Amino acid sequence: MSLIEQLVSATGLNQQQAEGAVGAVARLAQTKLPADLFGELGKLVPGLAGMIGGAPKPSGMAAMLGDKAGIASVLSQLGIDLGKAGPIIQIITAFVQTKGSDGLKAALGQFIK
Repeated sequence: MSLIEQLVSATGLNQQQAEGAVGAVARLAQTKLPADLFGELGKLVPGLAGMIGGAPKPSGMAAMLGDKAGIASVLSQLGIDLGKAGPIIQIITAFVQTKGSDGLKAALGQFIK
């Protein structure tokens, strides 16, 4: 099952919300991961570049307050209840833990908690 399918199934998000949530987390990953590991993430999630481009950008102060506030801002713009933020991050993390290399798992674990 793809990451998007897992998010839709487990959280009740629609496809657009799931892709936006993944795009927001991937945009953050793009700024934190070395290029080779981000490239690996792109191979694990087909269409990742489009999801990043299609995800809203953090708004106003949220963009300045840090990573978590930025992701929360994007989720809110997508109409996602912030109570689902934890499960969304857990599903994304579990997906990478199952399919990613040891290097990707370790690097992602450093900034997504």
